[in-house]
Amino acid sequence: RTGMGAVMGSKNLKAVAVRGTGRYLDLAHDPQTITEFGRQLAKRVKEHPQSWDLQVKGTPGLVSGLNAGGILPTRNFHQGAFEGADKINWESYEKELLTARRSCYACAVRCKREVAVNDRYQVSNAYGGPEYEAIAGFGSNCGIDDLQAVAKANELCGRHTLDTISTSASIAFGMECFEHGLIGLKETDGIELRFGNAGAMLKMVDMIAHRQGIGNLLAEGVRRAADVIGGEARDFAMHVKGEELAMHDPRGKAGVGLGYAIAETGADHLVAYHDTMLQNPASITFKSAMPLGITEALPARELSSKKAAQYALLENWSSLGKVIGFCYFGPAPRSFIQVDEVLSAVKAATGWDLTVEELVRVGERATNLARVFNIREGFSRKDDVLPDRLFTPLENGALAGVALSRDEFEQTMTELYRVKGWDPATGAPTVERLRALGIEWAADML
Repeated sequence: RTGMGAVMGSKNLKAVAVRGTGRYLDLAHDPQTITEFGRQLAKRVKEHPQSWDLQVKGTPGLVSGLNAGGILPTRNFHQGAFEGADKINWESYEKELLTARRSCYACAVRCKREVAVNDRYQVSNAYGGPEYEAIAGFGSNCGIDDLQAVAKANELCGRHTLDTISTSASIAFGMECFEHGLIGLKETDGIELRFGNAGAMLKMVDMIAHRQGIGNLLAEGVRRAADVIGGEARDFAMHVKGEELAMHDPRGKAGVGLGYAIAETGADHLVAYHDTMLQNPASITFKSAMPLGITEALPARELSSKKAAQYALLENWSSLGKVIGFCYFGPAPRSFIQVDEVLSAVKAATGWDLTVEELVRVGERATNLARVFNIREGFSRKDDVLPDRLFTPLENGALAGVALSRDEFEQTMTELYRVKGWDPATGAPTVERLRALGIEWAADML
């Protein structure tokens, strides 16, 4: 998704093979505590509402809620509700596709879906079932309500090692270009590349994988493709820093928009926890975030100095999870492992007796080093921008007529830089912040 595969390919790297000779627990400071912790969590998975929901439905369970909320990306983010949502939601998934529930190694949540189809399309179970991002990407965002076609597109991406988010977003972009006459049948080799055309969508996945015809251009992603096509195409290219938007609309989750804009790789939906988790003070998710210092529930669409401060804290907590190797679906507020338990797990693994603040600081150091890397490579605040479409009203759904306010967004971004200790004019971390984090040596790269 971020081009790492292209870098590996340019170096003729085909695979990385690793063989271990020891046990992970042999390296732990307190293996007994870790073992017992694992047993406790495995039991809790079936009781905690968030992990239980993930176990039963997996991420496909998100479709109906987002559609009802008016933020299911539809037809290249023009709309927030899809008339065919009932045909691609969890109930249809379970009835039409599901064969088994699987997991990453030793995980009790088991959120992965396994599917097989032998009907209109032949879909193998070798690549896992489509996750939410693939369902919304190849489904609603391409205007397609054929769940079997979505599953086939997901299989093709797995077979050809393509990212489902960027691939589906590039196809939705191509569909809009076609419908506006920016590309025609000549460029598409006679394919009617329109929203809702499942056959055309599947053909595009294959053409992108093999870089054939218009697929050769779409394989470059929406930013480069738009530069080649020109004209209105740039308005149709839904990306940040060249990375296509994930299937979450900031017009209904303003903090997600902050994350898309400020993340080092571009439109990443996992840089912080989503606003909807923290808008209800009575919710499990809000209460589980309180030990982090979250004290006030904020509306999901709010843009303010309070939202900037909340976002920065949650971004650092999410960054910590990546640093220490937690799945995004493990720790609070997203799921069932509580904040104090994360501290206990880190202590058992390493022997380090850290506070919540010290752990959050670990995540903040990682975020700042990533930012320093980007600044060194020429990025600045001018790159922390969202597509213009997000500042125009949604065309339908529960949030019809709603758009992000450009002024409020820019003001909140300015406040976010200040909260993070970054220069609001350039977006670069200040020497003072790097020094406070113990990584002042990184300032030499700015």
